[in-house]
Amino acid sequence: QCVAPVYLLPKNEYLKFVKPVNQPKYMMVYLVAPSPLLEKCIKYLSKRYGLKVILCSGFSKKCTCDEFLKDLGPDEILSYIKNAELVLSSSFHATSFSLIFKKQFFTILPDEHTNERIVDILNIRGLSERIITEKTNIEDALDRRINYTEIADYSSRVNLSEKYLERALNE
Repeated sequence: QCVAPVYLLPKNEYLKFVKPVNQPKYMMVYLVAPSPLLEKCIKYLSKRYGLKVILCSGFSKKCTCDEFLKDLGPDEILSYIKNAELVLSSSFHATSFSLIFKKQFFTILPDEHTNERIVDILNIRGLSERIITEKTNIEDALDRRINYTEIADYSSRVNLSEKYLERALNE
């Protein structure tokens, strides 16, 4: 099993696209469907950590936020993830870039049919508790911080994938 392509490029290559974000401390909310669970998470996290809520997502406002940004390009999305105090999303890529940039994050699964990649990467890294569901005790879950020195290393999987792809392309 190869890693997702997003993990094949080293972090320093993504950092070339990142720009400073002129915002006070904020929580980035990305690609989430409106729901009472989302609103509950936003309300708790923004109040608990004193964060501005910035929604970076499509053309419609999907949740309570302090600022709604639409029409962002990939470099802007990376910049907002990299500079966020916290990321709340339902996106595999936002979850992945949160891991790559070692951000505090939580993931609300989008639906029962598109969750596999998110669940897999979080299980492999030992971070399945970052998934928030209706059954989650919000206060307990949302107060846990990630200690990136303790999470499972992913570099060996990346190296195996690179070697496999190199062999496949050369044969």
